[in-house]
Formats: sequence, structure tokens, C-alpha cells
Amino acid sequence: MDWGELYATLIRNTGWTVLQCDEQPYFDVLDVLRDIELMPPDYVLLAAERGILRKATAQTEVSQKDQSQIAQLLGGPVSSGIPEDIQNLIHWSNDFGKKPKE
Repeated sequence: MDWGELYATLIRNTGWTVLQCDEQPYFDVLDVLRDIELMPPDYVLLAAERGILRKATAQTEVSQKDQSQIAQLLGGPVSSGIPEDIQNLIHWSNDFGKKPKE
């Protein structure tokens, strides 16, 4: 789990501070990530249009330790495997990074 990437995404797209990110309920964070997946922000669309895409670093498997840390920090349940919402976001991110330049 790339915590810096998660916090950067939340801060960049919501305007929250680091402390506010820490205080967010688990499901609110998932809602924000789902919204980003459904409607990518302008900076993502512009980067895609200009061909300025960085290599995707998302991992499709999260260790048990990472799952426990996520649940503990965000106050959500520990589940076996990655939640479907996050899996969809990871797949979307990977697919988005593979789109050819026009």
C-alpha cells in the first residue's frame, strides 16, 4: 500500500488536510475513490490527452498486514482480499495508463 499516494490523492481531490484524512471514516474514503474512478479529475484527463501518464504502481494484492493497517486507520472492517471498489479503481488506473496517445 502506497500511503503517500493515497494521502496525496485524497488531499489533491478533496482539499482535506493530513489530519482530516486521518479522521475520515473508511467508507467516506471509498466514496471519494469511487467518485474519482467514475469522474476523473481535470488533471488526470489533461495528462491523458497530452500523453503525460506515469507508470501505474498500483498493486492488485495487499498483504494481511496492510489490510489490518488500513482498517485500523480508517475504522473499517478487515476483509479478506481487496474490496471490490478498490479492485475496480486499481483496474481502471492500470487500464487508463495503457491507453495509447492520440
